Amino acid sequence: TGQGLAERGVGALFALLIIARHHANIRRLLAGTEPRSGRAHH
Repeated sequence: TGQGLAERGVGALFALLIIARHHANIRRLLAGTEPRSGRAHH
């Protein structure tokens, strides 16, 4: 059971990493396609 838990933890970590990477890419894409909103913030 311990091994299964470890595998599940690694899987969750991997999923979080992928989601975080995609989130960063989406934010970068939005910032690139909408320079007006970016200028308003800075």
